[in-house]
Formats: sequence, C-alpha cells, structure tokens
Amino acid sequence: KGDVILNELYKRDIYSVLIEGGGKTLGRFFYDNLIDRVFAFVCPMVFGGSSAPTPACSEGILDIKDARKFRLESSQRIDDDMFLIYNSIDYDKCINEWLEKQKHYCGSAV
Repeated sequence: KGDVILNELYKRDIYSVLIEGGGKTLGRFFYDNLIDRVFAFVCPMVFGGSSAPTPACSEGILDIKDARKFRLESSQRIDDDMFLIYNSIDYDKCINEWLEKQKHYCGSAV
C-alpha cells in the first residue's frame, strides 16, 4: 500500500515523492487519498477501449461526493501536447489525514 511506502520515507525525512507509474500504482495512491499534486501530459491521440487500462485503476470512487478535486495551477503547450499541473483543492485535508496516519504508524506525535 502507498501509505506503508510513504511511512518508511517519512521516517527517513523524505516528505515529497514523485510517483510515476501505471494505473494500478497511481490508482492505489489516489484511492488512499495520498496525492496532493498531479502533473499530466495530454496529447491529441485517441486509443484504448472498455478493457484498456486507465490512469487510476483501483477499487475506485463510486460516489461523486467522494471524488478528489483538483485546481489547475499551470498549463504549458509543448508542440501539440499540453503539460498540466493541478493542486488538490483538499490539500490541507489530505496532509492532515496523512499526518494522523503517521501518528498511528509511528506511535508518537508528528
């Protein structure tokens, strides 16, 4: 699980991590509410289908009220592609929930 990995990094004084992975890896971190920033490239191609992997394959969030919300921080055009950076609207909530988990895992106040 993502929180176990982040817990170990936290113990090593590493507080920021870039997660570059497939749908299962990213999906797990999204599902555990451990992502506070998204860097995305969008290109003008359409491919895939109903069985194609998605950027966030996990148990999923079925109710829209539980969906993670992000706000566009910046965008940059690179040829025909777009590079987008989004910040979590719920950043403080995300960080506070993670810190509470660290208290539980580490057995002491953070």
